[in-house]
Amino acid sequence: MAYLSIVYFFVSAVAYFLLPMFSSFSASYAVNNALPSRQSSAMTAVYLTQTAMPVMVVENMHKALLNIMKNAHLLGWQGRYDQLQEILRHAYDFSGMTRIAAGSHWKTFTETQKVNMIEAFGRLSIATYASRFDDYKGERFETIAVEELPQPYPSVLVRTRLIKTDDSGVELSYRLKAVNGIWKIVDVFYRGTISELANQRAQYLTVLNQSGYESLLQRLDEKVKKLAVGGRGQEVSDDAP
Repeated sequence: MAYLSIVYFFVSAVAYFLLPMFSSFSASYAVNNALPSRQSSAMTAVYLTQTAMPVMVVENMHKALLNIMKNAHLLGWQGRYDQLQEILRHAYDFSGMTRIAAGSHWKTFTETQKVNMIEAFGRLSIATYASRFDDYKGERFETIAVEELPQPYPSVLVRTRLIKTDDSGVELSYRLKAVNGIWKIVDVFYRGTISELANQRAQYLTVLNQSGYESLLQRLDEKVKKLAVGGRGQEVSDDAP
């Protein structure tokens, strides 16, 4: 009986000291083995954010554009402009694009001037779309590919093509980045290589350097008025604002 008591005491002591260690080890093992699954889910979520969401932004915009093109004559220029406002302001980062287009001059603008410039930039962009997409002859958009671009900042390039009824087409590539957690278009490359933002920046800087802020704002507004009365937007705007 004394022997059994000693054995019982020894087993109890071992259980008392080792079971918590074993439990801790088991919990740690479970967490570590669950980690790859969580990492995999996180990686999947990041991948979807980096690719699927930007593609969705572009394709939703294209669907809206096609609908406007199909009703272009019924809507008229002003009707197209009105419908495009919400669509394009949601899809594009007009604020960031204006800041880049203005270059170092942006720092010299007052807050009111910045707001006015962003609004003018947005109006001209919308007016140009309203002028370009003024008819429908069976065109369709096709998403070709999507690429992650790490430089100069994490972004995604969505390559698409506007295909005509004769199967000829124009390649349109959209660069998007996350702005406050929402994917926005920050540049468009016509025929896959010609940057609309770079073109705008060159034009804006020319006017800002030569004539200043007021002159640029006036020219942007004049351009919108010209488009509103029938001036068709060029595929690439190579004239100064």
